[in-house]
Amino acid sequence: EEALIQTMRYLNKLHEDPHWRTGKIADWNYSPNAHEKSETGFVGIKNLGSTCYMNSSIQQLFNIPSFRDGILRAQDKIGNPPEDNLLYQLQSIFAGLLYSDKQHINPKAFCGAFKDWEGKPVNLHEQMDADEFFNNFMDRLENQLKGDTYEHIVKNHFGGINTTEMIGKVTCTHKSERDEPFLTLPVQVRTKKNLYESLDSFTEGEVLEGDNAYQCDHCEAKVTALRRVCIKHLPNILIISMRRFEFDFDTMSRIKVNDYCEFPLELDMEPYTQEGLERKEIIKEKEQAKNENKEFTKEIPNRKYPDEYYKFTLKGIVIHMGTAESGHYYSFIKDRKSGRWFEFNDTAVREFDPEDIPNEAFGGEEKWSYSSSSFSSSSTTNNREKYRNAYLLIYERSNAYAIKNSSEDPLVSLSLDRHDGEIKEFHEVKDENERYWRCKSSFSPEYCDFVLKLLKIGRPDILKFSLGFFLTIMIRSKEILFLPSFVNMLKEQLKNDPEVSEWLLELVSVKETCRELLMDCPVNEKRRIIAGIIHSAIKSVSPLVQENFLKRLLNRLSLAKKPQTKNFSQYFEVIFRLTKFNSDVIHSTQLMTRLLSHILDEKTLYPDFPESYIHNDIFLGYDKYAVIDDESRSDRIGSSIGSSFAYLLATLQLGTSSLPPTDIDKLMEKNTMVKLAIEGQNKIGSRAVGQLYATICIHNLTASCQYINILLTFIREYDFDQFRPYMRQLTWMLKLPDSIQGDRVDYILKSFNEIMKDNKNYYRATETCIDYLFKIMTRIQPVREWVLRKYKDIKWIEVWLKDSQYPTATGMGRTPISIYKPRTQNWSTSNYTPKNLADRVEFFKKVMKGSIPDRSAEWDSDGEIDEECLQEGKKLDAIDIAGQKW
Repeated sequence: EEALIQTMRYLNKLHEDPHWRTGKIADWNYSPNAHEKSETGFVGIKNLGSTCYMNSSIQQLFNIPSFRDGILRAQDKIGNPPEDNLLYQLQSIFAGLLYSDKQHINPKAFCGAFKDWEGKPVNLHEQMDADEFFNNFMDRLENQLKGDTYEHIVKNHFGGINTTEMIGKVTCTHKSERDEPFLTLPVQVRTKKNLYESLDSFTEGEVLEGDNAYQCDHCEAKVTALRRVCIKHLPNILIISMRRFEFDFDTMSRIKVNDYCEFPLELDMEPYTQEGLERKEIIKEKEQAKNENKEFTKEIPNRKYPDEYYKFTLKGIVIHMGTAESGHYYSFIKDRKSGRWFEFNDTAVREFDPEDIPNEAFGGEEKWSYSSSSFSSSSTTNNREKYRNAYLLIYERSNAYAIKNSSEDPLVSLSLDRHDGEIKEFHEVKDENERYWRCKSSFSPEYCDFVLKLLKIGRPDILKFSLGFFLTIMIRSKEILFLPSFVNMLKEQLKNDPEVSEWLLELVSVKETCRELLMDCPVNEKRRIIAGIIHSAIKSVSPLVQENFLKRLLNRLSLAKKPQTKNFSQYFEVIFRLTKFNSDVIHSTQLMTRLLSHILDEKTLYPDFPESYIHNDIFLGYDKYAVIDDESRSDRIGSSIGSSFAYLLATLQLGTSSLPPTDIDKLMEKNTMVKLAIEGQNKIGSRAVGQLYATICIHNLTASCQYINILLTFIREYDFDQFRPYMRQLTWMLKLPDSIQGDRVDYILKSFNEIMKDNKNYYRATETCIDYLFKIMTRIQPVREWVLRKYKDIKWIEVWLKDSQYPTATGMGRTPISIYKPRTQNWSTSNYTPKNLADRVEFFKKVMKGSIPDRSAEWDSDGEIDEECLQEGKKLDAIDIAGQKW
């Protein structure tokens, strides 16, 4: 007994960490398997919008062990705070990639520390050139490392020296050169079949002569000269930038060059160095002398440095896929330990076969097949450009050498694997790992099964433990195997336990918990489940407890609107269900006035009700943790269902008779009627608004016409897919049984008939209106009587139905009409085939003969289902509303 109590107490603490309980949809469909580390053992990086260029570059840097370890050992000498400290954030990224047990890490803090020249953080939704990013990043990193033991880590790994030579020709024998350091070596791709041709073009040079001759300081005259760029010192890690982006001066836009250009796994760079070019020239001179039978006395020198200095092995490739305006970067990397290749594509890391490098990285063209017609099974094969190709090539040599200050300096070996200082540890990574494994075990099917078995014991303390588990773990799980049986058991036990039910109502009315469960949850079905469990608890407690619960809920009313929260529909559903169950709370809480003020966005401030709690174990961890309340805890886009005021409107409808005259006047203002009509978009909302105004307008033709005119305006102006909610509201005005029902029906149907005539040039709108008319004449007796009395006024419908066969996107049959109304949204130009056209014609013929079936006793899909009909085990008739039919 004591062991069980202690176990539940310990497990409750594991459930109550609210830091990962955000409003993001991923955290409401949590699956441990989705967050598992790749089988490769490597960790990915999350793409925050358009940060793939950053992710692919950072993965290349991380997979250079000497660079990674050096960065982790480096000390920040500047002392910037962590959020602005680029070195610290890079170390944090590397620590996460090295030690994390999760599938990926989040680089948001790094993006905040990497600022542009104006001091603004990087724009997460703006693509940057990977080569440009690498050079900017390395420049800022070098600045931050000044004064540290590792201040030359960037130069020692990636630093090389180019030299621009001016070599006199013909009359001038002088030579000058200018050195320039580089981190990446840019080479041409257009019309170059392979990397060797690109490097030849890089060192080819140009002859300056004539008007473009070179001014020689030694000759003090303009002379013919060769200007060329070559490599004076090779870096230990050579990064070659394939120039695949160019500017087209004809179109004045950037274009991408997808030409085929292959590159080797092993690369000899000696021919492209300063000494290599000089040796090549001597060999060329000797061959020329031999061809001309001239004596040649110069000796051909050996390679200036050992072969290890010139020979590089391919270790990584950054791929760009897409166009110059939009695309995606990812990396292929050869693991230095195992020698295996891997693909690093944001969060995904998988093994890669190097045999696929030609197909995935060389560019060029590929064959593709496509169907020439949706009605044909044959396909056409054609060639198209490959939009995926190598952009950065990372070559590495086996031995490292120090950069020489001059050509005369000897070549000195350099050890990149230094061990000055300790590798910095980041406790955040350990905490994340611990939290991950805790979540993994908490969300496992075995644990859910364990809690379900506990719940079957039927004790109040186990019921409370199970409710805490359900509201923090099970409701957020992607696995729903145990969900139905768990929910049913919770409801059944709450029904017989008013004390635990009161505890639950206190728990869900705590501000943070109420927001988490009823407002931030982005999954409509899960909010409905939570609301259903709360409803079971409401029915189990006393009226006083219900009233106190409602007062605490109303204290959260200001949160239930955008932009504070995006999914507050079930917050109002709980209020609606409570009010429907206990209408006495309407008067004791000023409920109607508060709700009306809220939906009309009035600035009236109502004082909060006093709050008191009997229990102290109701905070689900929010009393122990300080959770940052920011936009990052929720997805940016909410659903129209989640942000609906339908249940607020339904609650107003329940308490219409309790509204004071001032609120009635407010409801009859034109702006209010328009706003509420628009808010009632779904079936619940349109039913509530229709019933609300039906109650207000009873025995009042003037008020009825004011509201009816609002609805008819929407039906006149909108197209078929938008005006149905207003038809549903109109139905309640037609049904209203009062002393002026006949006058009201006559006013509505006359106006509706005129609208149909005005819109008969738009097929879908008229078709929908006719279907609605057919429906209401079979279900509402006064409408049926009006049709039988005024059948001549609607006889045009029969002619329209016959003439409107076989419509197209621009016209139909013999009648010059359009399918859709003009609007900003473009409809598909495909033809529309009317459904059940013959049935409509036959039905209308019967109407003209006075034979209208009476279906008023049948269930209406727009009506409200009696809650008793929704009990488990009872049969329920369902209507198929596919095809947008009533």
